[in-house]
Amino acid sequence: MGIAGMTALLRTEGITADHKRIQRLCRDVGLRVVRKAKKRSRVGTSTVPALRLRTDHPDYVWTLDFCFDETTNLKTLKVLGVVDEFTKEALALEVDRSITADHTV
Repeated sequence: MGIAGMTALLRTEGITADHKRIQRLCRDVGLRVVRKAKKRSRVGTSTVPALRLRTDHPDYVWTLDFCFDETTNLKTLKVLGVVDEFTKEALALEVDRSITADHTV
């Protein structure tokens, strides 16, 4: 719960305090309050076309997806999955510690 949530909760209980006082009290007591990240505004125009490719037969649109996992000795594994959008069939699964752009292509 953030500062704004705490302030609203205290107001419903009948305690009037502004957000700066709540922030100072939380800091003095040692509570960690997670700040809500500001939304970033988009600047410029998109390079991606607004209309996505639609598939009407197999082998027309494929999607790539990277997944990451760790082994017991904390080494990273990358998994590259290639899926046909029409049949939802996994065409390929590549597992490696490092998958470069050339390897992906």
